Amino acid sequence: MESSDLKKTEEIRSYLREEYGYFDLAQVLKEKGISQKVLEKEETKKLIESAQEVVNQIQHEREMLKNEIKIFLEGRINRLEQRIRALNEPPFLIGVYVRSLDQEGMHEIFDYLNYRIIAYMIDDIEVKKGDKIRYKFIESKDGGKFVISDLHPGIVDTTLGEIIKIEGKYATVRFDTYHEMMLDIGDFVDSENEYLRAGATVTLFGNSKDWEILDIKLNVKYGDDLLLVKKPKVKREDIGGLDEAILEIDQAVGSALSYDFIKERVQKLKIERTKGIMLYGPPGCGKTLIARFAASISSRNFINVDKELRSKWFGETQQNIEELFKFAEEKAPSVLFFDEFDSLVPERETGSEAARLENPIVNKFLQLLDGLEEMGDVIVIIATNRPDIIDQAILRPGRIDKHIRIGRPDTKEAGEKILDIYLKSDQLIPHPNEIQKYDSVKKFAEVLKETILAELYEKNRMCNIEKLGLVNVPIKETISGAMIKNIVIKTKKYYINRLDKYAKLIDVISNIYHNKLYIEKNCEILFNNIIKECFEVSKELGDTAVKVLNEINKDLIFCTSEKIEECILLQKIEEYIDQNEGMLIEDAIRAIDDDCGVIQR
Repeated sequence: MESSDLKKTEEIRSYLREEYGYFDLAQVLKEKGISQKVLEKEETKKLIESAQEVVNQIQHEREMLKNEIKIFLEGRINRLEQRIRALNEPPFLIGVYVRSLDQEGMHEIFDYLNYRIIAYMIDDIEVKKGDKIRYKFIESKDGGKFVISDLHPGIVDTTLGEIIKIEGKYATVRFDTYHEMMLDIGDFVDSENEYLRAGATVTLFGNSKDWEILDIKLNVKYGDDLLLVKKPKVKREDIGGLDEAILEIDQAVGSALSYDFIKERVQKLKIERTKGIMLYGPPGCGKTLIARFAASISSRNFINVDKELRSKWFGETQQNIEELFKFAEEKAPSVLFFDEFDSLVPERETGSEAARLENPIVNKFLQLLDGLEEMGDVIVIIATNRPDIIDQAILRPGRIDKHIRIGRPDTKEAGEKILDIYLKSDQLIPHPNEIQKYDSVKKFAEVLKETILAELYEKNRMCNIEKLGLVNVPIKETISGAMIKNIVIKTKKYYINRLDKYAKLIDVISNIYHNKLYIEKNCEILFNNIIKECFEVSKELGDTAVKVLNEINKDLIFCTSEKIEECILLQKIEEYIDQNEGMLIEDAIRAIDDDCGVIQR
C-alpha cells in the first residue's frame, strides 16, 4: 500500500478506536505471545489487516445493537412508569346516568351498586338518560366528590313494567313479578309523552327497591301492532273452494249493509246487526282468510288477537280482554278476530280449582259481548276446530250467533278452485323438456294441475301421516287448502333447490376472478382450474362444473386458447341453466308424497 493510503487507514482506525473502543488485532496477537518477527512478515501483515477489518465491522454492529437495545428498554420503562402513575390515580367506577339537576354541574346517577348518588360533570359530555358512564371519586379539602369522566360502551340492564294508573306526576307501575310501585313520571309529563297513559309499557332500570323509568311506549298487545292490515284487501277470487262460506259472510257483514236504504229497512224490521261469528272446521282450511275477507268487504280494521292475551296472574287475563275490546272500539269499524278460541275461553266447568279460575274469564267475555251494541261498530269473529268445547253461553243467539262451517276441500271441484289461485301459468318456469312435450307454459300448467288433482282425488289414496299421528287415513280426510297451497310451493322449491349447485359454481368462479387467479390464462387453463377448485369443495360440485363448462366450451365462438371475461362466462352459465333446468311434473308427485307420507294405493 502507498504511504498516503496507510496514513488514511491509520486515521480511520484511530477514529474507530476512540469512538467505539475497537481493539488492535496485532496488539492482541503480540500479547498472546506471537513474536514481532512473525508479525512483521508481509504475508502476516496482510492477513492481520484483512482480519482487522472483519473485527472492526463486528465491533461496529455490536455497538449499534447495544444502542437499539438501550432505546427499546428506555421505551418500555417509560410505558411502565405511565401504567404505574395510572394505577396510582383514583379508580374508575361504572354507573348509569339519570338526569341533570337544577344546581349547575350537578347530575343524578345510579352508582355501581344501583343506588342514587350526586356526581359532577367537569368536561362537556353528551350523555342521556340510561347511558352507562364511567365516574370516579376525587379527594379534596372538603372531603371529595364524584366526577363523571366519560361514556361507557356497555348496555344497561333493564326490565319491563306496565302503568296501572297515573296520579299527577306519579304512576303506579306493575312489574313482571306482579309487584307494584309508585314511580316519578315528571320528565314524561313535562315532555308530553304521547304514550303516557294506563296500559302503556315502561322500560325500567335500577334496583329492586328503587327504579327509574327509561322509556314509555304503547303496549304492543293492544297497540297498532295488532293491526295486521289496517283494511285488508282480500278479494273473492283470492279464496278457493269456500263459496258457501263466502256467501254467508257477505250476507252477515257485506257491503249491502252499508247502503242507507237497506239500513232503514233493517231498522224498521228491528233486526239487530250481527255481533259475532264463529268459523269452525279443521285446521288449514281458510278460517283466518275468511275472517280477513269479512273485514275487507266491510272496510273494517282487522285486529288479530295473539296468544299472549292469557296471563298466569289471576285477574290479568280478564283485564287484557277488556282493554282489547276498548281498543277495538277506538279503531271501529273493526273486526276483532280470535284464532284458536277454544284455548282462550274454554267451556266452564265446576268442581276443580282450575275450572273456578276459568269461570271469571268466560264471564268477562260474556259481559263484553253483551255490551257490543254500546261499543259501536265492532264485530267479533272467533275461529276454532273444537266448537264442542266452547261454552254454550257464548254461542247462544244475541252473542256469537252466526256459525259458519269451513270444511275441507274434499271434492275435485273445490281443489281445482284452490289450484286456480296458486297455480298460474305466468308464475311457472317449466323444464325445457316439459315445454317440448306440452308445447306451451299454459298447457304445462294445465297438466300440472290435472296431475295434482288426480293424485289427490282420483286414486283413492290411503296415507300414513306419521308427523300427525294418522295411520291409514283416506287423503280426503286430511286434505286442506293449506296442504294444496304447500304442494304448489314445494313443487316450485324443488326446482329452486336444484339451482343451488349452480350458485356454488358461480361462487367459485367469482372468487377466482376476484383474487385474479388464472384469469390471465386461456379458457382451457381457466376451466381446468375451476373444475379442480369445485372438486375440492365436493364431488357433486365438481361433476356439475365438468358438465357445464364442457357444454360452454362447445358453444364458444372464439378459440379456447383466448381469455374470457367473467361477465361473459356467467352469462353462458345462465344460458345453460335456462336450457337444462326447470319445473317438472314429477316434482308435484314428489311434493304430494312428502305432504301425505307413505302412500298405499
